[in-house]
Amino acid sequence: MKEFYVDEKCPICSEPFREQDDIVICPECGAPYHRDCYKEQGSCIHTEKHGEYEWKGDKQILKERCENLHSARMKAISESDDEEIDVYRVTSLEEFREAMDKRLLKQQKDFPEVEEVTAEELIKFCGKNAAYYLPVFRDIAKYGKILKLNFAAFVFFPLHCFFRRMNLFGAITLFVIMSMMEARILLADSNDILGLTPEMASICTVLVMSVILAALVFVLMFFNYFYFRFAIKKIKNIKSEYASLSRQEILRRIAEAGRPSIFSGLAFGICAELVLSLAFQILNNYIGVAI
Repeated sequence: MKEFYVDEKCPICSEPFREQDDIVICPECGAPYHRDCYKEQGSCIHTEKHGEYEWKGDKQILKERCENLHSARMKAISESDDEEIDVYRVTSLEEFREAMDKRLLKQQKDFPEVEEVTAEELIKFCGKNAAYYLPVFRDIAKYGKILKLNFAAFVFFPLHCFFRRMNLFGAITLFVIMSMMEARILLADSNDILGLTPEMASICTVLVMSVILAALVFVLMFFNYFYFRFAIKKIKNIKSEYASLSRQEILRRIAEAGRPSIFSGLAFGICAELVLSLAFQILNNYIGVAI
C-alpha cells in the first residue's frame, strides 16, 4: 500500500514520500502524512472539510485526466468519420509528454529536414516549449521568415538567453549594451576635454541610448532565428559525436543538451555581468574616470 504514495507530497512539509518513510493516513479523507509531520500538526489539515473531501494525489489526478481524455477521444471517433483522429492511452506524465510530442510531430508533418536535422530532434531539443518553437522553426526553414518577436527574450534579457543555454549570443549582446553604457559614462566625463557643447553632449547621449535600445530590439526580433541556428548546430554535433549510439540514446542526449536551466541561466548571467562590470571598472580607474 505504501508504494501508492511514493513520490506524492506530504501536505504539511511538501516533501515527496519515499519508500523508506513512515507514512500515516487520515482515516476520514485518505490524506497521507509523514508520521512526524502529523504528530507536530496534531490533526489532519483537512479536518474542516471531512465528510465532503477526498484526498487525491498528483498521480491519481493525472490518471483521471488521461482517462477523461481517452474517453473524449473515443467518443469523438464514434461520432466522426475522420480517420486522422489519434487516441492516446497514457499512465504517467512522461508518457503524456511523449504522446503530445507525437501529436505535435504529426501536426508539423510538412517540416523539412534542415541540414539533416529532423523535426523530432528539434522537438526533443526544445522540450516543453516545442509547441511554440517548432512552428516558428518551420516558418524559418520553409519560408525564410527569420523575423519573429520573442517577448520573453526581450523582457528577461539577458537571463532568457542563458536560460536557453545561448551563452555566446547572450554574452555578446550584453557586451554591446554594457559597452554603450560605458561610452555614456566616458562622454559625460570627457565633455570638457572633447569640447562638446551641452547640445552635442545631449545628442551623443541620445545616440548611445538608441544603440542600447536597438540591441534590445534586435534580441526581440531575431532571438528565435539565432535559437534555431543554435539548436541545429548542437543537434548536428551530438549526432556526429554519438553516431554509434542507438536512436533513443541520441534523442535523450539531444533533450539533455537543450533542456533549459534556471540555475545555470542565473549563474552565467550574474558571472557575465560581474566580469564585464569589473573590466569596465578597471578601464575607468586606468583612465581616471570617476563614476
